[in-house]
Amino acid sequence: MEYYNKEMKVIDNFLPKDSFNDLTKLIMDNYFPWYFNFFISSNKEIKEKNCYFNHLIYESGPKSSHFEFIKNKLLSYMDITHLIRVKINCYPRLEKITKHEPHVDYDFPHKGLIFSLNTCDGFTIIGNKKISSVENRALFFDPSKPHCSTNCSNAKARFNININYH
Repeated sequence: MEYYNKEMKVIDNFLPKDSFNDLTKLIMDNYFPWYFNFFISSNKEIKEKNCYFNHLIYESGPKSSHFEFIKNKLLSYMDITHLIRVKINCYPRLEKITKHEPHVDYDFPHKGLIFSLNTCDGFTIIGNKKISSVENRALFFDPSKPHCSTNCSNAKARFNININYH
């Protein structure tokens, strides 16, 4: 599926199968280092019920030993002039889908990609459009505009890579 409008572009099977498999083999392994975040949202009610794990790959320079691998397997397929941040997210399964609070990644115009590593019932909302998490799906959009994420309820976790760039 490819979907385009003024707000976003969705491309399924974005990466060649071997690059996608290499990424998931690394990231969804028992030994990949995850870092616990106590909250996703500043909303007190949601804050107390949600947490997630992430792994910061790049922000003002490489932050992870996995940067070169991610650069070769994913970033090399993108048109990037300036990298701002690369972050891998893991939203643990809950009994029910919880929509996280709308947010902007940075308050200046730039480009963004949410790259889904697995298929689950989690999704991203941009404007009034719901984009499902489907493995190897690329969601390009302007992350300086409000958007929100969710957890999942039908897989162990929702895994994605969030990239901010020019």
